[in-house]
Amino acid sequence: MVKVQLGDQKSEKEFNFQAGENINFQRVLGWGSRRGRTWFSCELPLTGIAKPVLHVTYYSEERLRKSNFQILVDGELLIREEITRVPTPCFLEKEYALPEKLIKGKNKITVKFQAEPGSEIAPVVRLRLLK
Repeated sequence: MVKVQLGDQKSEKEFNFQAGENINFQRVLGWGSRRGRTWFSCELPLTGIAKPVLHVTYYSEERLRKSNFQILVDGELLIREEITRVPTPCFLEKEYALPEKLIKGKNKITVKFQAEPGSEIAPVVRLRLLK
């Protein structure tokens, strides 16, 4: 399993965290997270993972702004996502199967979160690649 803890300098450095303007650090329930109105990315190794699943931990809160964004793998659209407000703040766990066409012949991938125009990326707490 590969695990990236967003907001943790060591983890972000290890996975080559990159970000555009207006990407913020936010502490939520004792955890770091990243959110913003542009984009951020991390490189994730695929070594030893035959059929990887991208597992993302988001944070939803009552004051969450409109949160529509894309998740791209090496520049190719994986999914358009929307995280909505909830009355009680909570962590949301979502899994995304990575199609063969996005990973075939690769030993690593760049996963990028890209805000839709007029929106922002919901707080992302953790990324994991599961077998």
